[in-house]
Formats: sequence, C-alpha cells, structure tokens
Amino acid sequence: MTSLRQLAGELSAEIAMLSQVIGDLLAGDRGYQVIQQLPGIGPVLAAVIVAEIGDTPGSRTRRSCARGPG
Repeated sequence: MTSLRQLAGELSAEIAMLSQVIGDLLAGDRGYQVIQQLPGIGPVLAAVIVAEIGDTPGSRTRRSCARGPG
C-alpha cells in the first residue's frame, strides 16, 4: 500500500509539471486563453480543445473562432 501511495504522489507531481509546461507553451495562444474562460475548462482540457480545433483549410481558424462570429 505504501508503494501505491508513493507512486500516486509521483504521478500527481508529474501531471502538475506537465500541466505547467502545457500552460507555458500555449500562454500566448488567444484561443487557448478564451477557451479557459469557460467554466470547468482548465489548462489541459483547453489544450486538448485547441489541438482538436486546429487550423484546417477551408474552415475558420482557431484564431478566428477565438474572435467570435463576423
């Protein structure tokens, strides 16, 4: 049981560190900033959403989605 608690602690620390890295990498991305304003959206989920939206040919870009309609 002790080893499982230790492993859980190490994994939690790794998750926290990776969350910080994600936040640092996307800090200047306007879409990332806007998505995080939604209730319940943290840095990791916002990064997933930004990655899924992407910039695809023939569609609105992430940056235009962040600005809103029009």
